[in-house]
Amino acid sequence: MQKRVFELEGKFWEVWRDGATVVMRFGTTGTGGHTKLVDAGSVADADHLIDEKIRAQTAKGFAEAGSGGRGPAEPVDGAELDRQLASLPPLADDPGYLVFADWLQSHGNPWGELVALQYNIAHPTSTKRASLAKAAIAKKRAALDTAVTALLDTIGESIVGPAIRHAASRFVWHHGFVRTAVLGSSPDPALMLAGLQALLAHPAARMLEGIVLNPVPARFDVHRDWGDSADNIVDPWTDLPAIAAAIPARVTHLGFGGWPAPAASAYLRMPSYTALSELFPRTRRLELTGSASDDPGTLAMPDLVDLELRFANAGSGELEQIAGGSIGKLERLSVWLGGLTYCVLDELYESEDGYPDQFDGSDLEQLSVNDLSGDASPDAVGAMIDALPPTLAHLGIRSAPLDAAMCEAIVARPLVAKLQSLDLSGGMLDDAAAKVLLGAKRQLAKVALNVERNRLGAATAKKLAAAFPNARVGDQRKAGFPELFMRYVAVME
Repeated sequence: MQKRVFELEGKFWEVWRDGATVVMRFGTTGTGGHTKLVDAGSVADADHLIDEKIRAQTAKGFAEAGSGGRGPAEPVDGAELDRQLASLPPLADDPGYLVFADWLQSHGNPWGELVALQYNIAHPTSTKRASLAKAAIAKKRAALDTAVTALLDTIGESIVGPAIRHAASRFVWHHGFVRTAVLGSSPDPALMLAGLQALLAHPAARMLEGIVLNPVPARFDVHRDWGDSADNIVDPWTDLPAIAAAIPARVTHLGFGGWPAPAASAYLRMPSYTALSELFPRTRRLELTGSASDDPGTLAMPDLVDLELRFANAGSGELEQIAGGSIGKLERLSVWLGGLTYCVLDELYESEDGYPDQFDGSDLEQLSVNDLSGDASPDAVGAMIDALPPTLAHLGIRSAPLDAAMCEAIVARPLVAKLQSLDLSGGMLDDAAAKVLLGAKRQLAKVALNVERNRLGAATAKKLAAAFPNARVGDQRKAGFPELFMRYVAVME
């Protein structure tokens, strides 16, 4: 149900229902207040309890103020804040976070309630007996999650900035602190930088480990020739030096384009490997999403251990550049080969009414695909694997048109037999190509194989599961397509 807000002489009282749980928050206006959860046993009893509580509060003089919330968090800064933060073990599971939450709330800042709520999600039995049943713990956590969502709706933008409003944004939290931020935005470099700076300006970003900038194109020009639709590819990374200057040195997980990604993300130009290496040399985890750079250059990141490249349509040249630089410590590599296909806008727009000058990026998800193919050759994939360092333990060739030739090129590499895991998920592996994997049972005997979300039949999936006991073979999509690929879109003449 919708949150209802009541106010009286500098005090507030809020109430809403999450299933059979009644959530109440109350305190002095301008502070985070305190949250109370009551399990009413049933939805009907919860609604009855809410009616009773509202009558009691209005009898005291509280008047309903609507559901607009209580405004953004007040800024917290100064020497005292620095002392409080210095006392917290970074990203640890420590009761000092509750002490910090109390301090924030005593200074009238609702960020303190977020810290307390998220700490209690991690410690659902901290205020009750340790023998609390699992079902009760799960219910309490769900109610606390609801309270966190409601609080972030009110104060979230003041903590992480305007990116919280974008559908492509995601945040991984640790007791009120942002651990990893995926910042959705338009591809406009200035807006993207402003969103990053807004996040980093708040002390909730003091423990940040990972930043993924996730611009998503929203509008596309209409073309009548297939090849011209590639003109819709945009480069949002024209001000990489400013981004590098803003990101703290402690952040070693970086992303330029995020996941999950809509089809529109295929139209992002990846930044060049050379530029990234010069600006972010100490990166340990790097993820890139979109269309390959016109001049990718080489990666020179000696500390890099985890690399994920999600190509809209990888070409052989892009694959050659991956292992050509200085990545001697690499332990995990995931390359999404993608592919390309052709689509027509006539499915969505009637030609007799005239075609629009532009179409929405979300339209790409609705278009039928034709003639799916990929530009990466088996020889190029094999050569890339051969050039990888011996430190590699986990390899993914994902979102790929995996035919028999491609599978043979992969399993024949000496490095593959030494891997801990091989991920071939999210592509078009079918029963015929899977015979190559079955024939390589001895080479892959010690490798954890993942072939989920492909085109395998039930019988073939069963054979793979028997041949490779640790294999992941579920969730097959008989008519599925690679999870990221370029769509050449045109209108019919």
